[in-house]
Amino acid sequence: MPQSPSFDALGFRELRRQSVKELGGEIRLLRHTSGAEVLVVDNDDTNRVFCIGLRTPPTNATGVEHIMEHSVLSGSKRYPLRDPFVEMVKSSLYTFLNAMTFPDRTIYPVASQNGADFANLTRVYLDAVYAPLITEDTFKREAWHYEVDAETKALRLSGVVFNEMKGNYSNPMALLSDGVTQELFPETFLRFDSGGDPLCIPDLSYQAFSAFHKQYYSAPNSRIFIYGKDAVAIALPLVREYLESAGQVEPPRCDWGLQQPFAAPRRVERSYPVDSLDDPKSFVVLNWGYAQRKDPSFILLLRVLEEVLLGSDGAPLRKALIQSGLGEGIVGHGFDAGCHQLYFSFGLQGVRNDGAAQVEALMLSVLDTLHRQGISQELLAAALHSVEFSVREDANAKDKGMRAMYRSYEYWNYDLDPIAPHCFEEQLARMRSELAQTPRLFEELIATLFLKNNHRLLLILKPKVDFVAERESKEAERLESVAARLSDKDRSVLSADAERLAALATQPDDPKAIAALPQLQLKDLDPNIKRTPTELLNWEMPVLAHDLDTHGIVYLDWAANLRGIDFALLPYAQVLARLMFAVGTTQCAYDDFSIRIASKTGGLWASLLVQPVRGSERTDARFVLHAKVLDAHVPSVFELWGEALTTLRLNDRSRILNVLKESRAAAEQRVISEGMRLAMQRASAGFHLTSHISDMLGGIGAIEGLRAMIKEAEESWPVFQGKLEAVQRYLLSGKDWLLNISCAKSGWERVRQSAQPLSGLMGKAIHPDAEWRFEPKVTGEGIYVPSDMNYVAQSFVLPEARAPYHGSMLVLLNALWSSWLWNRIRVQGGAYGSACIFNRDTRIFSLGSYRDPHVARTLEVFGELSRQIETQAWNDDDVRRAIIGCIGQMDAPQTPEHRGREAMNQFFSKRSEDDLQKVREEVLKTTKGDITRWASALGPCQKQARVVVLGSEQLIRAQAPALSGTRLL
Repeated sequence: MPQSPSFDALGFRELRRQSVKELGGEIRLLRHTSGAEVLVVDNDDTNRVFCIGLRTPPTNATGVEHIMEHSVLSGSKRYPLRDPFVEMVKSSLYTFLNAMTFPDRTIYPVASQNGADFANLTRVYLDAVYAPLITEDTFKREAWHYEVDAETKALRLSGVVFNEMKGNYSNPMALLSDGVTQELFPETFLRFDSGGDPLCIPDLSYQAFSAFHKQYYSAPNSRIFIYGKDAVAIALPLVREYLESAGQVEPPRCDWGLQQPFAAPRRVERSYPVDSLDDPKSFVVLNWGYAQRKDPSFILLLRVLEEVLLGSDGAPLRKALIQSGLGEGIVGHGFDAGCHQLYFSFGLQGVRNDGAAQVEALMLSVLDTLHRQGISQELLAAALHSVEFSVREDANAKDKGMRAMYRSYEYWNYDLDPIAPHCFEEQLARMRSELAQTPRLFEELIATLFLKNNHRLLLILKPKVDFVAERESKEAERLESVAARLSDKDRSVLSADAERLAALATQPDDPKAIAALPQLQLKDLDPNIKRTPTELLNWEMPVLAHDLDTHGIVYLDWAANLRGIDFALLPYAQVLARLMFAVGTTQCAYDDFSIRIASKTGGLWASLLVQPVRGSERTDARFVLHAKVLDAHVPSVFELWGEALTTLRLNDRSRILNVLKESRAAAEQRVISEGMRLAMQRASAGFHLTSHISDMLGGIGAIEGLRAMIKEAEESWPVFQGKLEAVQRYLLSGKDWLLNISCAKSGWERVRQSAQPLSGLMGKAIHPDAEWRFEPKVTGEGIYVPSDMNYVAQSFVLPEARAPYHGSMLVLLNALWSSWLWNRIRVQGGAYGSACIFNRDTRIFSLGSYRDPHVARTLEVFGELSRQIETQAWNDDDVRRAIIGCIGQMDAPQTPEHRGREAMNQFFSKRSEDDLQKVREEVLKTTKGDITRWASALGPCQKQARVVVLGSEQLIRAQAPALSGTRLL
């Protein structure tokens, strides 16, 4: 065990020390002689966290903050590699490894459960932040550069961040979020997009970029967070070394000036991209800004008020908006306390263009009524319980250290107390005392924060067909202006420069530089999987029970076999799961039902679990009720489950239509942000029943299905209701239910007693499997979305007979993603990301790209798969690093809730822990020969691949004309 260092000897002065039981240890705030501050959380959590935080408020929209975040991870003095970040990804046991640009700060966090790995990651990140190479070539690659089309000689712009943000500016939710802060705080730094506006990114010069690093990436501007068991002993000596060599410069002046309150409420209209105006609908969000008050106790009050207004289906503001029929789904996130100035944002999407004023009037009316008539005690008690449950459940979080880090920076970034936000027990007690003394505390908050606050903004985001075209036109004007001033010699220079950048992207790193990276060895890896304690009990029903430390919380899953249901009813089972706790019962209206749930539990919800069964062609399907609850309230879960199962109000046409439309709107808005996942899911759907169902219930097929069901519910309600009732009857008639319990063994008996009445409500039928069929589909699809970036996917089947499964496949996937795909798709192709996955049970291999400016080129890269595996010069270090990276993914930390639920999933799919252990051993023993043998199996199968592209209609038509186009949005 490392010895705790002497702070004084390392040049640190202790400013504060405080025991914080909520984090299970002691917090120290230190200041180094350089001016840097360090927050140390010393506890027994082995998932250690290290983070460098820098205050980086933007002064323009060139995105220098975001570009710098990318660039410092692209080589440093001690580790002069093109992508040391990726090299560490290949060979680390990290549980978190990334960097993030916020509107007001940039952070570089890493986390690992392995002490040696934690030290390695810390060392590499310190060198990256304080001693980066940030060459002009790196700037051009990550920010922007000109390219000259070989045929037309036309100029074009490219760059990783440039392409990423072009995709971001096609995302309505991103446009809405940016619009809120920019229009609500137009006199502050929040008016600038720290990610970078693609129309402004080319205004950034390399000189300004370099000057930014010198000014902001300095010791006096640093806030360094260290968390976990022995973490301070590991990290602090390394931190001292870099702070002392980082150079003494004046800390940057960060202008945290507050927005002056509006004299009167404002109304602003902006636009978002659509393919057509056949059904024009807007996003309408009402927003309030508040003066700075970064006090944790006040923020806790706001969390409770947010829960009162929005937290459940019965919350007054949410309920009024959904019931109004003015829109189709909720948008906005309530109170945002992440930055220096608080604000509240909430509203509707899918609003007719003349409905904005009605949305605003309705929200103000609800708030006024709550202020005058008061908040019901039942609603307030439920909100208090929900917030308290949430903060207490943090003790079970798999990323407790990361959560603590985020909370600290929200205050520390502004030189406020970084320790106070963790002391929630004291804040809860203070809030309850204040509420006892001031019964109308929350009603008066409504008056102060909303009704009497003129700093109000009605933001309307309207659909615009030529949104993308107008932005591209502005980009084209810039390029034409530049091109008009270029001589033939200038064009030759630009072409040569672009070719040189492309050549650099293909050059392998110096093996000596790779060897200089701190690296784990195979002996540092645990040869064994982490097993979940599981007992199969036979009560009134089969029970899987897991004896886990859950800090007094009980996690429950009640799963019913769905394989006996008619296949055509499966999407209706998915809808029933969404409605289970959202429409109320014959005994209780949905708003009151949601309040009862919130007052007694930490949440009830339902889902469908669909997965292949190991060693067979069968697809298993389950309807699962989920719950999390404090031990004392376990009986309430089974009462609420029983009431929902037996007396669900399935005749409430208006409420059910509202829920369906909200679900459809949410699914449609995920298309841009989750495009790669959806494209890969759609491509896989053509080959296997499980994959087909996954798309049907949670992918592109789900969007199409929801649209069809809404039409059916509107035009043929009795038919639609009858299908929901058929699913309900099926569930109640069967005895094939299983209860899954995750908590300390001492709590199992209470669960057994509480479950008996519900078990008695179930029927005795044993449903045989229904005949579920689907038609394989190999032809590709081009699905048009309003974006100038693309999501390209290719899937194919690798039969077991051709290549029996072996753990080396996982090693291969790690190696392919972190080297070949990263270089060819991101570094050389300019896409933001890529992926390759293999499902052992469906035998489907998939490749994908994210926010990709290409289609045809990316498909060509995918076509190199088998040749790449066969010809790459794999050496022992390549294999070792891939093995380590693979084990790191396998050992990702899990919460007790997820451990128990995953054990249930494994039980249903017949995946044993012994099988997982066997795969782990195969991974650890993988050789070069094991990897290259996959090439001969994958190559022939890839010829039968299915391609799906979500993206620009123009690019799909031009570069993939064989795909059949479908307008999606």
